[in-house]
Amino acid sequence: MLNPNKCIAMKRCVLCLIYMLSCTHVFSQDLKDLRKVDSLLLSNKKTGIDTVKINNYQKICGIYDLYDNEKVSFYNTKIFELSKKANFKKGYAYYYLNLGQLMMQDDPKAAFKYINKAKSLFFTVKETHDYIWSVYLLSCIYMSKNEFKSGISILEKSLDLAIKKKEFYFTGNFYNTMGYGNYMVGNRIVAINQYKKALEYYAKSDHDDLKYSLYLNISDIYCELENYDRALESCEESAKQQVNEYIHHVIAQQKIKIYNKLGKYKEALLLSKEGITFFKQNPESLEYSVSVLNSAESYYHLKNYGEVLKKLDLISNDLKDTDLKIRAFTLASESYVKLQNLSLAQAYSNKALALIDAASVSLSTKATVFFCKYTVEKQLGLEKSALFYHEKYTTTKDENNAEIKKDRLLELQTEFYVAEKENKIKGMQVANLQKSNQIEQQRRYLVYVVIGLVLALLGIVVFIKVYHAIKHKNNLIRIKNVALSVAHQEVVKSLRVKETLLKEIHHRVKNNLQLVMSLLHIQSKEKGKSMEDFLEISQSRIISMSLIHENLYQTDNLCKVDFKEYVNRLAQSNLASYNKLQKDIQMDIEVEDIYLDIQTAIPLGLIINELISNAYKHAFVNKNKGTILLSLKPKGSSFELVIEDNGNGITDNQATKKTLGLQLVKQLVDQIDGILKINSSRGMKYQIEFKNLTV
Repeated sequence: MLNPNKCIAMKRCVLCLIYMLSCTHVFSQDLKDLRKVDSLLLSNKKTGIDTVKINNYQKICGIYDLYDNEKVSFYNTKIFELSKKANFKKGYAYYYLNLGQLMMQDDPKAAFKYINKAKSLFFTVKETHDYIWSVYLLSCIYMSKNEFKSGISILEKSLDLAIKKKEFYFTGNFYNTMGYGNYMVGNRIVAINQYKKALEYYAKSDHDDLKYSLYLNISDIYCELENYDRALESCEESAKQQVNEYIHHVIAQQKIKIYNKLGKYKEALLLSKEGITFFKQNPESLEYSVSVLNSAESYYHLKNYGEVLKKLDLISNDLKDTDLKIRAFTLASESYVKLQNLSLAQAYSNKALALIDAASVSLSTKATVFFCKYTVEKQLGLEKSALFYHEKYTTTKDENNAEIKKDRLLELQTEFYVAEKENKIKGMQVANLQKSNQIEQQRRYLVYVVIGLVLALLGIVVFIKVYHAIKHKNNLIRIKNVALSVAHQEVVKSLRVKETLLKEIHHRVKNNLQLVMSLLHIQSKEKGKSMEDFLEISQSRIISMSLIHENLYQTDNLCKVDFKEYVNRLAQSNLASYNKLQKDIQMDIEVEDIYLDIQTAIPLGLIINELISNAYKHAFVNKNKGTILLSLKPKGSSFELVIEDNGNGITDNQATKKTLGLQLVKQLVDQIDGILKINSSRGMKYQIEFKNLTV
């Protein structure tokens, strides 16, 4: 029946709780042992280092923060004096921070100024923990002045930093306070989600002091959204937390309110009696008034109107909260209507009506008051007035229902988005697992390739020996069988044809494998390389050769290589190999449609592979971005290959060093009768002019 406006639990000194608990976390965990002050003072007597003294005095201020403001002020003065003497920026930051905290209650404006100074200094000296703490204090001041959007904004700007630095408790406090601010500006679903994020980060920290209040706040918002099942779930979660007897009864009042909404009036009445007994020791407290009101509401639903009025008489003169007054006046008016005392019913409905213009009154509360006024006016026979208030009730109720529907829709959209995001994360995890498996398969494949090459090499050696033995035997047979010249000539002719074909095939295989052997031999002499580097470099060079043969076998012409296609695939292979460097390195390729003989293509492919690999590995040390240009164009009757980067270049000392990679490049350039030019004035630039061995 009754719809209170802003949640009582959420107005129950939320910021004060956050502030006090956060102080305990930030400064020290030695509050139970104040004797540590003596130990810190003794340490200051023994040391002559001012910065150490400042840090010790700051710890003392943290110990006294919740106990003795005068001592905090005394030791804070010492911090200032020593900071001035040592010109210690961090010490100045501590001084301004403590000064601001001392002034937060009495002079928020001055407190904001000093804490803001501290924040700037902490940022300068890169004290992230204290910087985040300063940001949080500034947000609390904004909230205390009802500048909720400013408070939310300052927290949002530092939220990523708190998460990155794994300040889980502060991150929880950030979300908690943002949730409070968003609730106060009407973003109820955003508030729920931020409270849930706060719970998530509190769970990662060693502190769970505020969990009960977060669940209670979530429960309050669900009550406003008339989602009482979820409200009860959150309330029960709040009750599961480790709380004292006082908080236990505070949570019980929330449960009573929900029970009344769900029609469980007897259960609500039983709990409310326990609350009244407990809070009766302080009859002027807000909690006592709430427990009495909850009890009166249960009696109303149980149609015991006389008991309702008795309960309201207990608190009618002590109510200071607008929400509670409206609840009490409306409940009294409706009870008097049931008892047919219409004059008093009208008087209390008028009192409630006079209060609903307050800025904090919700639409649901206004609708309740308008309906109460309509009921009274109708009973009095004032049809015109009754119709007026019924229209206001209908309009207000419709507006409230529209807001609730809007928020429920937003909640569903948020839940859908969260579920979709979780599915994406799972998909990414599956993709990462597949990628890991693929990498493992590639490693195994490389091992198999190396083993296969070794076996192939051994097979070729055996085959050549056998071939020579057969040839020698054939020569002996030819000498001994001169008489059989006709048959012998046919056999020789046939053997020569086969020999020519076999030589052509094995000439290519032999040359390529000999080149692989040479590369492996040269590379094995290079010192300071791990087996992983050895295999990685070998794989890169072998792939550059295998791509040539793959290009040949995919075309009808087995003699010429489509070098434009080959270069693009080689560049992609290199890019994939060096993605682990996590750098933004761009490869620009300018290659015209050029076809090269295999005797030119293989050495040239190895040269390109070597120079690109060298650029990836060494050109961009201490750089996150860069560009590598690869150009191959005709130049008269020759061709010109240019590979350059905008990286670090090399010094004169480095230029004189003979690396195995550069020696290999020079040997390969000589192999294709080319001319190599190197320019290191801006990055590294290699120019190679060569001719195709067969056109």
